[in-house]
Amino acid sequence: MSAFQHPEPIAEYIEKELKRSRTLGPFPVGGRLQSAIQISRFGVIPKGHNEGKWRLITDLSYPTGHSVNDGINPALCSLRYTTVEIVASEAAALGPGALIAKVDIESAYRLVPVHPDDRSLLGLRLGDKLYIDPDATIWSPIGTKNLHGEVGELRLPDDKVVHLRSLVADWAGRKACNRKELESLVGHLNHACKVVRPGRSFLRRMIALLQRQYRNKYHPIRLNHGFRSDLHWWASFAAQWNGASGQQGACSCATGGCRPFAGPGGGLDLALQSGCGSSALFSPRLSLINAQVIRLGLRRFYSFCTKYDVFTPFPVTEKLLCYFAAALANEGLAPQTIKCYLSGVRSMQISLGLPPPRDQSSLPILKRVLDGIRRSTAAQAGGRPRKIRLPITAAVLRGIQGPLSLRMGQDSTAFWAIAVVAFFGFFRLGELLLESRTTYNSVLHLSWGDISIDSLTNPSMVEVYLKKSKCDQFGAGADVLLGRSGGQLCPVTAILDYINVRRDTPGYFFVESQEKPISKARFIAGLREALKESGYPDDQYAGHSFCIGAATAAAIAGVEDSLIQTLGRWHSAAFLRYFRTPHDQLAPN
Repeated sequence: MSAFQHPEPIAEYIEKELKRSRTLGPFPVGGRLQSAIQISRFGVIPKGHNEGKWRLITDLSYPTGHSVNDGINPALCSLRYTTVEIVASEAAALGPGALIAKVDIESAYRLVPVHPDDRSLLGLRLGDKLYIDPDATIWSPIGTKNLHGEVGELRLPDDKVVHLRSLVADWAGRKACNRKELESLVGHLNHACKVVRPGRSFLRRMIALLQRQYRNKYHPIRLNHGFRSDLHWWASFAAQWNGASGQQGACSCATGGCRPFAGPGGGLDLALQSGCGSSALFSPRLSLINAQVIRLGLRRFYSFCTKYDVFTPFPVTEKLLCYFAAALANEGLAPQTIKCYLSGVRSMQISLGLPPPRDQSSLPILKRVLDGIRRSTAAQAGGRPRKIRLPITAAVLRGIQGPLSLRMGQDSTAFWAIAVVAFFGFFRLGELLLESRTTYNSVLHLSWGDISIDSLTNPSMVEVYLKKSKCDQFGAGADVLLGRSGGQLCPVTAILDYINVRRDTPGYFFVESQEKPISKARFIAGLREALKESGYPDDQYAGHSFCIGAATAAAIAGVEDSLIQTLGRWHSAAFLRYFRTPHDQLAPN
């Protein structure tokens, strides 16, 4: 399309290349030559900061399936550009005084020769004339960055900082755009993220808008609240930023890849450098839930620091944490959520190779602030009762078996097996069931091969292999043994009954009759229907009710606390909070 819209620069380009003997032609269309050459489509785009100048782009991937690039084996030919991160890392490794020079070669790809046998693949057609480009027709702009090795900082040129501020300001009042415009904005901000590393966190919701399905690049897109929130962060940050941040790659830790930096006069100090050995080992140690909490907490912390002009927050001080906690409380966050976000800030400081901040309990002023937030929250709640999680005991299981069978129909055998196994195995539902039907991972979740029986003729025990759990973040695994007890609540019988109706196929273990995985939400919904029909307060039972019921039943039976802790796979005394005293023991008849 651009070739038809801008024919002048194309004609000028071809004429120039003909004079330099770098293009052959013109040849007439329809002659013998046309059938012997590969013709690719082409277009022009304006050069970034050179007004009136154009760059010719030849699409060697067209037509799909019969293009020049389709004949190239990617395993034999690949191209990788040197990134800013690699250059900065090399400069940091050389230490203070290192100098970096960038050379921009005009028509660089003209230095790459093309074999005479392949020149017929580089054909162009303009109107009724054919041309052959015998050298190379791929062009790539070289980005400009200023890397100051002597002062240890990475900086965007001043003109790009001004352009970034202007761009963000232009978008501030917009309510809609098209895909092409949004791609351009994300591209500019992503370019700035080479220096503004935390900015990547404030690009995700913009990129999410691009990932939706649109008819074409001019399809209108409504800018949602998430987009405007991220844009507000960029606007607040760009207004104060001087274009510099610490040079990436310098490190104070043993592995040499992470360190917080403070650029002079407004430089950025909110970055966890990538590629560091310590950060690479740090991330997998976090559970998925903990990692999400830390990301959310750091996102709030970055926004807070930007809003109040805190450009060097690390190492964090108790005073800064107090202000951050108070700001979160003013936004209506719960005290427990605030504590989790503070833990995220603490984790960031540790990952940066700085001395870990003291625990919240060891910071007296912060402790008082958190206590005040809890009291204030309790007062605003107006004395509302805490959410109750009642235990599912053996009596409750007997009461819901009939309603569960009627409600679930063909799937009643699977639901009953889950309930009985969860109770006798001290399982949390998240250890047995998926959060959603599409999240199955054979490395993490309960699969067909994780269930074993001691005997095919007279089974007396079922072994469930638990690969990973809430209390086993490092995936050591655990074997949970379920013995035959006989009667209505026998876990071995429940498992065998389910295996008899389940197809002998690999994959996730607990599935419905249509072979769809049973999710945690699906099971809890069916469980509550059965509880309600049996006369129990269904809203007071949840996924942990099975684990609570098992711990309570064991305590009533006189099982020692240490054995209960082992059965429930707890590594701390947290299991003591699971004990519930039945009402009939508090007020016996």
